[in-house]
Amino acid sequence: MAAIEATFASDVAGTPHAPVTHGGLVWSPGSLAALTTLITSARHSLVVENEEMDNSGIEEALVAAMQRGVAVTVVMTRSNDYLSALTTLAARGVRVDLLTSSQVYVHAKAICADCAATGGTLFVGSENFSASSLDLNRELGVITRSPVVVRAVWSTMVADASAGTRLTG
Repeated sequence: MAAIEATFASDVAGTPHAPVTHGGLVWSPGSLAALTTLITSARHSLVVENEEMDNSGIEEALVAAMQRGVAVTVVMTRSNDYLSALTTLAARGVRVDLLTSSQVYVHAKAICADCAATGGTLFVGSENFSASSLDLNRELGVITRSPVVVRAVWSTMVADASAGTRLTG
């Protein structure tokens, strides 16, 4: 907790401070590497839920995972702002499930690598998949393998995907 407090106190004071990244903490600016590393680590499945899809590094990592045999599912609320990127992902083989805002507005930012009811690796945080969120804003997330946390978030993500409409490329 002290590492988080020190980073935010430094931000408020306007003094440079390198955020502490141990303990699974993922900070922006600069979180793209940690997020793509998590995507790259997946061997069987990836479920991604995010509010925005506007980062070529994330998009290419998702496609690369799919091309190496990982089942990749992206879940978002349908938005014309990101429809082009999502259609491209779908055309390249990524499963994209879209919800309507009347169903639920996806504001979550989560990546579940090789998750199941028994575990996996989960990122949950505030980072959208956009240049401003990944490269400019102060954002914070955490990567965890806690089975209780993974199971709770993963099951919600899978339910959201099941409720969505599959986008075809």
